[in-house]
Amino acid sequence: HVVHWQGGYYLEDGLHRAVRAALQQRTVLHARVLELDE
Repeated sequence: HVVHWQGGYYLEDGLHRAVRAALQQRTVLHARVLELDE
């Protein structure tokens, strides 16, 4: 079935890819911030 998430509609397998991509982006941004703090 379809899931509504962050303003978009995704099929369940597409949702998992979207969530994974968003989490990876957040991790990269967080790592960059930590590097700048040092």
